Amino acid sequence: VCLGRMGRLDEAAAVFVMLTDKGATADVTDYVLGESYYAKGDYVNAETSFQNSLSKTEDTSLIRRIYMSLAEVYRESNDYNKSIKIIEEAVSKSLQFANSNAVLYEMLGASYYAKAANEGDKNDYAKAATYFENVIDLGITNSYLYVNAYTAYIEAEDYIKAKQILADMETVYPRDYTTNALRATLLILEENNKEESERNYK
Repeated sequence: VCLGRMGRLDEAAAVFVMLTDKGATADVTDYVLGESYYAKGDYVNAETSFQNSLSKTEDTSLIRRIYMSLAEVYRESNDYNKSIKIIEEAVSKSLQFANSNAVLYEMLGASYYAKAANEGDKNDYAKAATYFENVIDLGITNSYLYVNAYTAYIEAEDYIKAKQILADMETVYPRDYTTNALRATLLILEENNKEESERNYK
């Protein structure tokens, strides 16, 4: 999978042959084949291979990887609704996937954001922000998650929640200049929405 995603497809194919020769089960070989198709940008065959693997396997670790790979395939092929649906299906089975909710929520956030950017629905931006915040609530406090949530709220034109996420970020990262930079942008946007005579950029 790693070789395929790095574009080293000949080496990936050689490893795939080795897997087959050593008696790897069909669920595993179908999954790896799906990853190979995904690396080549052949999303139709990638989906078929992943679905074949999903129908054969009972390995919860492999099921989790298939769900995530399918979500990526759908997102990359601009089928955002399918991407969202497959991740939500994975979330519904999250008890089988220990500690995987954070990754799944982040993927949902990314899918809703991509959908919103493509279709222009502000509600999808709001959903994206909520899922990024869900990841933070699970204890994953990487700064980019705050920035992602802030950006989504800005696109949704929910400035109150955008301010709150910046305040939350500042609590965790008190010395990071990013919060002030983003807050300045937010203040500019708020003033821009006022009548020209009432604007104050001080």
